Amino acid sequence: MPISSLIPWTATLLLLIWLGTKGKIGYTLSNIILLILFLFARVVIDEKIGGFYSLMALGVLIFNIIGYSLEQRTGFNLFGSRLTGPAGFFGILVVGTLLTFVIRNLAGPGNAASVIGVPQSLAVSPGIENWFAPTLISSLGYLENRFFYGLILVFNSLIALTPVVFLVQSIFGLMPLIFASLAFSVFHLAVFAISGMFFALLAFILMSLVAVSPLGGEPGNVAHYQHNGIESLPNTLAVVA
Repeated sequence: MPISSLIPWTATLLLLIWLGTKGKIGYTLSNIILLILFLFARVVIDEKIGGFYSLMALGVLIFNIIGYSLEQRTGFNLFGSRLTGPAGFFGILVVGTLLTFVIRNLAGPGNAASVIGVPQSLAVSPGIENWFAPTLISSLGYLENRFFYGLILVFNSLIALTPVVFLVQSIFGLMPLIFASLAFSVFHLAVFAISGMFFALLAFILMSLVAVSPLGGEPGNVAHYQHNGIESLPNTLAVVA
């Protein structure tokens, strides 16, 4: 993988973080960027994989429009204050990087890559597509997180319609997060072995707990992006999808 792959990878990460500090307009623009990225993947790399993730990006935009996004609801808060601008940018980057370290150690030292899978067509395309592949693979982190964060809010709305589940939710308070985390891990079952599915479950639970805290959803997005990049930049052969 040429070192030049770091240029679009880094630029995309910094742009997404910056837009994450700009409120609803910035959040919407970042979702449009994600849609464009995977429409690009559909056209020049893999129609099936790119098309699938383009549909997921449309789903995220729908969640965006109807207000089903944790990032919009919470923002990034530290020491009781909502941070925007440079303070928010660096806060999200720092907390996200720390979260990356924790997630990569969930699988045990040296074993993170062994439980992670990848859409191979995104990893081994020739030419400029291969140069851009780590950016696409890393961007899956933002896209998947936002989609499944949206599901947390969907499940939260549906729970009120189910008396028994509503009772459990009233007692424990985490049912939407648990449902979305299970959905996230099952989503990865097509790519992962059972150990990988369990890793995905733990990773998403951790990112979701951060997302529903005052820190908001953006640090988890950064962590997922960085985690994918750490695996895809060297060889693009083992990345969380």
